[in-house]
Amino acid sequence: MANLDPNTPQELGYPAPPIEVPESTPPNLGLPGVPPYLSFAQLVNSYSRSFLNYDEALRNGRQQALAIRRDPVLIQALRARQMPVAQLEWHVAADDPNDVQQARTADIIQRAIKRVPRLQALLMSLLEAVWYGRAGVQVAYQWDWIDGIKVCRPRQWWPLNGDKLVFKFDGTPGVLCHYNFKGDWTPTERGRAHFFTPQERPALILHHFEPEDSDFYEGEMAAGLFGVGIRSRIYWYWYVKSQTMQYLMDYIERVGAGGLTVYYYEAGNKQSLEEVRQAAENQFKSNALLFPRPRDAAGSGGAPGIDRFEPSQSGVQLIQQLVTSYFDDVMRKFILGQDLTATAEPTGLGSGVAALHGQTFSRIISYDAIALAESLTQDLVRPMQTFMGKGHLAPCKFVFEVDAPNTSTILAAAQAFYQLGGSIDEESLREALGLPSPEPGKPILSQQQMMSPQAAGTIPAGVPMQGPPGPDPSQQGLVSPEMQAAAAPPGMA
Repeated sequence: MANLDPNTPQELGYPAPPIEVPESTPPNLGLPGVPPYLSFAQLVNSYSRSFLNYDEALRNGRQQALAIRRDPVLIQALRARQMPVAQLEWHVAADDPNDVQQARTADIIQRAIKRVPRLQALLMSLLEAVWYGRAGVQVAYQWDWIDGIKVCRPRQWWPLNGDKLVFKFDGTPGVLCHYNFKGDWTPTERGRAHFFTPQERPALILHHFEPEDSDFYEGEMAAGLFGVGIRSRIYWYWYVKSQTMQYLMDYIERVGAGGLTVYYYEAGNKQSLEEVRQAAENQFKSNALLFPRPRDAAGSGGAPGIDRFEPSQSGVQLIQQLVTSYFDDVMRKFILGQDLTATAEPTGLGSGVAALHGQTFSRIISYDAIALAESLTQDLVRPMQTFMGKGHLAPCKFVFEVDAPNTSTILAAAQAFYQLGGSIDEESLREALGLPSPEPGKPILSQQQMMSPQAAGTIPAGVPMQGPPGPDPSQQGLVSPEMQAAAAPPGMA
């Protein structure tokens, strides 16, 4: 066992180890060998005992972090990744679906969650962790009744920006707050922060995206242990794009009015300079230059004068293409994993490129959905189970139906298999298609009624028998000649 500082377990939120360690104690007292906050070259915020919460964008400047968020190309790609996850079908699953009590608890929690107002928006708020690295939602609970069982469900919620979240060395989450906040607060490098108490923690849903340990010499980015978002990954690439866009705007500002005009004035003649300046300012702004030139020896020419330089469009097109066809495409592909879900590109007939891109995007959606479901299980389903009491503490989890079958593909394959002479179990096909069995007394839609030989006598005269194609039953001894005569139209017996 490692030699542990007696203060270390308390720092990580655990009680100090007993002098005599019982056999039931987990390995190394359930603690890491090196506390995460001590795995960096510098120790900051030692008073608040909290990690610094910076990424590449915030470290370069808060204004830059806000500017990248407002890039419409990135917002469009981010929404294209978030919305499919928020719109997935979901359910609350019991640990043992065959256990009646567990299945009932899962069903009640699922129905309670469906009563949460603006549930899709709540999921979208948590999916902001994909951008920031972490995101949260504060929840106000209320008691409700479902099938005679008292449940505590969210009645209202408020999103928490990921940049407001801070974390203590032991993982306790907190949020930056105003100086008028009347509760307990602790000073941090970015102002006051309130860290949630054990009583307040169940009212907070946190979602973390790709936790990552930062470099030993980058202690200011230590909060990456609680998630690193796409913003940090692409920030410097976007920064170069923004600089390129600035060059484009400067070019347009100078030559966008129709070229560059050079006004010449007589060198050494201040009166000539002022006269030419006044003429240039009255006509143009930044696309005019004042340039001195001497008169020739004869004094008959040279200054003042005007030259006109028409702009070339190749420079504008080059910069514009660099931004739209290079920077934007690379960042869009990084967020979505491919580009055919956001842009139209030729793929070639039968190349399978579109299908491959679709599979890549599906894996990304599945990746995000599974991570979000784990957060919802931990911070929403489990607290609701706890509020319901000891009789409902069987493990339940939030599950997105990311592996739902493609019903059109299944139906087409089943039809082709049946036409080839194969047999299909109706119950299995109904289950795969998500279609329930028809209930007695309800109208039934059916394209073809399968008739048994016993019902043949009920067919009106003149209506031929309906049934699956195949050999004549009379040749197999299944229908007697008398039954054939009774079922045949008049004159055909």
